[in-house]
Amino acid sequence: MNQGWNQQLLEQIAQKFEKYKIVHIDLAVDRTNEQKDYCGDFLFVLSASSSLANVDIRLDKNTKDPINLVLNTSINTIFEKFFVTNTAQAGAWVDLFVGINCKLERMISAAAGGGGGTEYADGAARGSAIGTLAMGDDGTNIQSVKVDADGHLQADILSGGTSGQQYADGAARGTATGNLAMGDDGTNIQSVKVDTDGHVQVDVLSGGGGGGIQYADGAARGTATGNLAMCDDGTNIQSVKGDTDGHLQVDVLSGGGGGARTISKSWGSEQTIINAAAVTTGTLSSDVDLKTNGYEGAVVTISATFSTTDDLDIEVLNSNDGSAYDDLTYGMFAIRMPHTDSATKQMSFVIKDLAHFKLNVKRSGATDTITVTAKAMPWRYQSA
Repeated sequence: MNQGWNQQLLEQIAQKFEKYKIVHIDLAVDRTNEQKDYCGDFLFVLSASSSLANVDIRLDKNTKDPINLVLNTSINTIFEKFFVTNTAQAGAWVDLFVGINCKLERMISAAAGGGGGTEYADGAARGSAIGTLAMGDDGTNIQSVKVDADGHLQADILSGGTSGQQYADGAARGTATGNLAMGDDGTNIQSVKVDTDGHVQVDVLSGGGGGGIQYADGAARGTATGNLAMCDDGTNIQSVKGDTDGHLQVDVLSGGGGGARTISKSWGSEQTIINAAAVTTGTLSSDVDLKTNGYEGAVVTISATFSTTDDLDIEVLNSNDGSAYDDLTYGMFAIRMPHTDSATKQMSFVIKDLAHFKLNVKRSGATDTITVTAKAMPWRYQSA
């Protein structure tokens, strides 16, 4: 690309185009890969009719991926030319800054509403606060946020706050003020009370508990009170019962079975998935859906009437959604049914743990036509 770039550069110099050129693009006109013969190593969207105005460009070749440009977008790379594509945008335009060995950086001036872009090193001496400080609005003016000499944020506690009093852990107390944990008793604000070990003191009120009674593991019981596991029987609060080994006792009510349950297979309807098909290079069955009704698997029965040469190859193709099926099969999903001259043979096998499947049946060689019927009967487990 450098040879072409150098040639284009010489042509631009001959045309008095040296360091840069402003290329105006009217976006009101629809265009596709309109060629712009400007080379450079820097391209910048200098101005635009709005922040929504946008244009796609391709560098050097109109077959390259497009680059979408909006206001203040820049590209830094060598290019010989570029191609412009845009949809018609009424009243919209962009100005492209095309540069050679130069770069334009757009700064936001203080006069335009910015802070001059001023940066400060940590702890630098201050003047009048401008630039990228943290700022706040006092309702009238914009103010810089104040910190102390250690860099800690300064805050004035207005009405509704406390004096900010801090306490060391275990300090002697006076009248509680400041940053204690506080609560509302319905009339006054009260500090939360703790014992001499710092544990929060809690009064269990009527209806709230059983007086805070604790029990050692395996302790003799009386009337159940205190911090047992409790539940609601619909009328009263009852303690949850366990046996002498501490195992939870559970009554199995209606619907639970009340004891041992019998697990058995529930069979679905038998489905003919290949019906007397004349099989040569490959025949697909209809879908067997095990997913919808929660079937565990299916018994597949194949009946084949052979000629004298070819065996029957059976492939099981899985699908998770009943739409996209396997292209290849292996292992237990590839079965060969040996032929018997001019005889009909039957073979059955089980397919489990698939959502959907189809059979693909075909002759093993290239000689015979084999007549094939296939059926599938699904099952699932049930308890009674």
